[in-house]
Amino acid sequence: MSSQQGVGGGGSGNNAVDFDLPDEILAVIPTDPYHQLDLARKITSMAIASRVSSLESDTGRLRQMLLEK
Repeated sequence: MSSQQGVGGGGSGNNAVDFDLPDEILAVIPTDPYHQLDLARKITSMAIASRVSSLESDTGRLRQMLLEK
Protein backbone atom coordinates (compact mmCIF):
# COMPACT_ATOMS: atom_id res chain seq x y z
CA MET A 1 0.00 0.00 0.00
CA SER A 2 1.35 3.45 -0.80
CA SER A 3 1.87 6.15 1.82
CA GLN A 4 -0.79 8.31 0.20
CA GLN A 5 -4.48 7.58 0.25
CA GLY A 6 -6.97 9.46 -1.88
CA VAL A 7 -10.14 10.47 -0.13
CA GLY A 8 -12.76 11.43 -2.66
CA GLY A 9 -15.28 14.18 -2.32
CA GLY A 10 -18.98 13.72 -2.84
CA GLY A 11 -19.19 15.29 -6.29
CA SER A 12 -18.02 14.39 -9.73
CA GLY A 13 -14.58 15.17 -11.04
CA ASN A 14 -11.28 14.80 -9.27
CA ASN A 15 -12.00 16.21 -5.79
CA ALA A 16 -9.63 13.76 -4.09
CA VAL A 17 -7.40 14.96 -1.29
CA ASP A 18 -4.12 13.16 -0.72
CA PHE A 19 -3.05 12.59 2.88
CA ASP A 20 0.56 11.61 3.46
CA LEU A 21 -0.03 9.00 6.17
CA PRO A 22 2.42 6.29 7.22
CA ASP A 23 1.63 2.76 6.07
CA GLU A 24 1.25 1.66 9.70
CA ILE A 25 -1.70 4.04 10.14
CA LEU A 26 -3.24 3.21 6.79
CA ALA A 27 -3.10 -0.47 7.70
CA VAL A 28 -5.40 -0.01 10.70
CA ILE A 29 -7.82 2.60 9.37
CA PRO A 30 -11.06 0.99 8.18
CA THR A 31 -11.73 1.26 4.45
CA ASP A 32 -15.49 1.67 4.88
CA PRO A 33 -16.39 5.39 5.21
CA TYR A 34 -19.01 4.71 7.88
CA HIS A 35 -16.51 2.75 9.95
CA GLN A 36 -14.03 5.61 9.48
CA LEU A 37 -16.63 8.05 10.82
CA ASP A 38 -17.31 5.77 13.78
CA LEU A 39 -13.59 5.57 14.54
CA ALA A 40 -13.30 9.36 14.28
CA ARG A 41 -16.26 9.74 16.65
CA LYS A 42 -14.65 7.42 19.19
CA ILE A 43 -11.30 9.24 18.99
CA THR A 44 -13.04 12.61 19.34
CA SER A 45 -15.07 11.36 22.29
CA MET A 46 -11.93 10.14 24.05
CA ALA A 47 -10.13 13.43 23.39
CA ILE A 48 -13.05 15.46 24.74
CA ALA A 49 -13.35 13.26 27.84
CA SER A 50 -9.64 13.67 28.50
CA ARG A 51 -9.83 17.44 28.10
CA VAL A 52 -12.90 17.70 30.37
CA SER A 53 -11.14 15.62 33.01
CA SER A 54 -8.09 17.87 32.81
CA LEU A 55 -10.21 21.01 33.08
CA GLU A 56 -12.13 19.59 36.06
CA SER A 57 -8.83 18.81 37.75
CA ASP A 58 -7.60 22.36 37.09
CA THR A 59 -10.87 23.77 38.44
CA GLY A 60 -10.53 21.78 41.65
CA ARG A 61 -6.93 22.88 42.09
CA LEU A 62 -7.81 26.55 41.49
CA ARG A 63 -10.75 26.36 43.90
CA GLN A 64 -8.47 24.90 46.55
CA MET A 65 -5.95 27.69 45.98
CA LEU A 66 -8.75 30.25 46.27
CA LEU A 67 -9.94 28.75 49.58
CA GLU A 68 -6.40 28.90 50.95
CA LYS A 69 -6.28 32.68 50.42
